[in-house]
Amino acid sequence: MLSILTVKSTRVASRARKLYTENAVVFHQIMTAAIASADLERRLKEELHTTYVYVEDESHLHAGHAGNTGGSHFRVIVVSPDFAGKVMLKQHRMVYDALADQMKSSIHALALKTYTPEQWEAEAYQS
Repeated sequence: MLSILTVKSTRVASRARKLYTENAVVFHQIMTAAIASADLERRLKEELHTTYVYVEDESHLHAGHAGNTGGSHFRVIVVSPDFAGKVMLKQHRMVYDALADQMKSSIHALALKTYTPEQWEAEAYQS
């Protein structure tokens, strides 16, 4: 009887360790993404004098995709007066330049929309 309890408790302990490890990995991924999102937002505000920044981590939508080397996927909206008079390609390059360090390490993909404050206001009225 004692040996059956020992086997069962060993299995329970093993399962508990596995669940703890899996949850710790998920928790680490969530915290890493939250820190990365906050860092992106901070960096964009500092570098581009933004009036509005929206950062959404979409990494969970891309888990396991080929080519995903562990970086995060973000959807970003940036509104800055620095974009005035510049074509969209130049605006996007400005964002990529501001995030150059993260683009090399923590960003795998970036879905980007850029606006001047006037364009953003016009967009709000159209919605």
